[in-house]
Amino acid sequence: MAIRLPFRKRIVDPRLPRRAKPREEQRIDALLKNVQDALMPEHAAEIVAINTDNGEYAVGLTFHEACESFRARWPSGPMYVCRVDGGPGLRIRGRS
Repeated sequence: MAIRLPFRKRIVDPRLPRRAKPREEQRIDALLKNVQDALMPEHAAEIVAINTDNGEYAVGLTFHEACESFRARWPSGPMYVCRVDGGPGLRIRGRS
């Protein structure tokens, strides 16, 4: 006769943070490429905040400047922020 435990503890894999889906990554790369075509090489070291809904963007010398300029134009729009030359980036969802 087998011994049955009163309950079995379920072990769940740790949850990793959500990351952009591959299609979204491709779309963001295409948007960044369009921005780079317009701004490179004069503004390579500046920061760009791209509206991922419509492809428009705001540029600033610092991260804070670019985000402030973006939020002034699109208060609730989702944005992707990185250096114009494609340096480190950050994806920020819109405010609700």
